[in-house]
Amino acid sequence: LVFLVHTARAQVLQQMNRPEEALADLDQAIALDPRGSEVFFSRGLLRALTGRYDSAIADFDVILGRRSDSRWHFVRGLAAYFKGDWKSAVSDFQRAVQMMPRDDTYTIWLAKAELRGGTLLHAEDFAALGRRSQVQTVPAPSKAASSNLCWRCVRVLRQRRARSMSCSTNRGCASCLR
Repeated sequence: LVFLVHTARAQVLQQMNRPEEALADLDQAIALDPRGSEVFFSRGLLRALTGRYDSAIADFDVILGRRSDSRWHFVRGLAAYFKGDWKSAVSDFQRAVQMMPRDDTYTIWLAKAELRGGTLLHAEDFAALGRRSQVQTVPAPSKAASSNLCWRCVRVLRQRRARSMSCSTNRGCASCLR
């Protein structure tokens, strides 16, 4: 019962924009029952949102050591991305994409991390590959537009899950401008 009180109060405190108190409640809840993956997830997410990236990654490591979940890989990748650890971010985003290949959000963040880390291929490499795969250009949905990648890049990224590529067809695409 005390465990539930701490977790419920932590949720309310988060909504009231009082992250320090929410973290204290989540710490107490974990001390009472360290088996709850969702509590570790909530604490890790809150730590990441408050800029405590190493602590957040440690929380996500704990729950990923128990069971693999695309959402957990994704948020650990986000913590690594905002920490500036592009290699770890790419690894987690790749795992999330493997688990949920149709989720464009995971694919977009994978491309962003590879672009930051310098592992995204150049436009010339993609042009030859694009001709072979015969990918058609389609109008850009809002997710792709908001991430500065054109829809063609997102579509090819999803088709070629193992590596990210860029195209040279859209002037507003961060990948195309590279």
